[in-house]
Amino acid sequence: VSGNITTRDEVLRREMRQMEGGWYSAEKVERSRTRLDRLGYFEEVNVETPTVPGTTDQLDVNYSVTETSSGSVTAGMGFAQCSGVIFNASVQQDNFLGSGKRVSFTFDNSEVNTIYSFAYVNPFWTIDGVSRGFGAFYRKTDANEANLSDYSTDTRGLNVNFGIPVNEYDTVRFSVGYQGL
Repeated sequence: VSGNITTRDEVLRREMRQMEGGWYSAEKVERSRTRLDRLGYFEEVNVETPTVPGTTDQLDVNYSVTETSSGSVTAGMGFAQCSGVIFNASVQQDNFLGSGKRVSFTFDNSEVNTIYSFAYVNPFWTIDGVSRGFGAFYRKTDANEANLSDYSTDTRGLNVNFGIPVNEYDTVRFSVGYQGL
């Protein structure tokens, strides 16, 4: 693999379906290319299969990738009659430090609501491709500011989620969480 400047080799190699030293399979080579492309970390993924010099029965499989931005930073400001001035910001990185892990943080604030949330997902928590993630949030609501009712709440929550691959194309995902005042 060439062209990966930020993304670690292990992140790319775990997507490979054509194994080194194995019998050549055009289907596995193409499936590997598709899996690399679907990561979302690359503008372009190309594959070449030149013959090994001096042999007639061996091929090299060379993947070349062109990395793209895999994160985003957003900020906004608005106004709503019932909420007043609204501020929001978020930071998301889908390939955190080249590890393939996803990290995000979100902040929303108005006269009625204040929300902080954090999420983390490791898409290859196990070698078999089981993913595990965590999330946490804090939400404060003051309904009196919106002239709805005379109450306010502070809510906190945590969750853990898993994704279990059923086959090459399908994954079963589930999440367990706790929310309290």
